[in-house]
Amino acid sequence: MKSKLFIVFTMVVLFISGCRSSEKKEEVVQDANNYAEYNEELETTSSNTVLSDDLLYREYSLGENFNAGEILISKETLLDITKNPDSVIVYFNDEMLETISYSDDDIHIDLVNDGVYCFVIIDKDSKTIDITSQIQGTSYPEGGIRYLK
Repeated sequence: MKSKLFIVFTMVVLFISGCRSSEKKEEVVQDANNYAEYNEELETTSSNTVLSDDLLYREYSLGENFNAGEILISKETLLDITKNPDSVIVYFNDEMLETISYSDDDIHIDLVNDGVYCFVIIDKDSKTIDITSQIQGTSYPEGGIRYLK
């Protein structure tokens, strides 16, 4: 009789502990779902939220690769992009190189080094516009001849 009582008692204890572990599994699943919803909220509510632990390699840089030489930014190009340009900022390898005020003329810039350059217009309303893709540079060999056009 004691052995039957022991077996019944053991089965009841195992049954109860099994039920509790399934509750914990449901809690874990619910916590995972809550985390996913929270993560989606983070991504959609803030425009500058970046998860830095996503193990992806990214390269952030401004501009395009230009050879040393002369860059011409025509007055027409500037006025096509914005009606009231104020200045042009030149970045070299992600650092600001110079700021050139707009004075109703074409802008000539001598690029001393090869590298990544970015050209940004700031208009009188303080809006910034990247114009790097619309600029073409002329590369000259060192000590070479520059022909007049």
